[in-house]
Amino acid sequence: MQRLFIPHSKQLEPPKEKLSDEETKKHQDEADEAMKKEADALHTRAVSGEDFDKLQQEAFTTGGLKANPPSTKLGKVRRSSLPADQGAVFDLKSGEVSQLISGPNGYFVYKVGEKDTVPLEKVHEEIHNALRQQKMQDSMQAVQQLSNPVLDEKYFGEGSAGPQQTPAQPGAVKPPAKVPESGPK
Repeated sequence: MQRLFIPHSKQLEPPKEKLSDEETKKHQDEADEAMKKEADALHTRAVSGEDFDKLQQEAFTTGGLKANPPSTKLGKVRRSSLPADQGAVFDLKSGEVSQLISGPNGYFVYKVGEKDTVPLEKVHEEIHNALRQQKMQDSMQAVQQLSNPVLDEKYFGEGSAGPQQTPAQPGAVKPPAKVPESGPK
């Protein structure tokens, strides 16, 4: 599987003069709209079969990112390794390109490679651990549902609206210990 990442917004260079908040927001919105158009164009080119590495480099250059772009090759990917909103890519056939998917940091385009089913022997331990974890969560939830905490005012006694001071009884408080006059040596 291959993945193309296009940032949501273009990295803007700091303006030479201080802009108002309204002007800054306007510039940011324009940059976001420009990157959305760029993402659509890159998606169209990906569908037509262009190289994902070349498109990824172009996305970073257009976005003004100076860092090296991430690799587009994901290798073998399982459904559990992608966010839930990107799980639709597993419904595609080998060689198909996904729709443009919007994420929190940018846009994604996937190209499905070879698909295969993992043998049960290879995932037996993973399934066992997942079932054990689910059983533990179910048990904890059952225990929490059985307990019903209740605040009982009687437990705290009559008139316990807040902290109250009781009069001190003679001899109830010990005098402080005497410290030698010369102090510690």
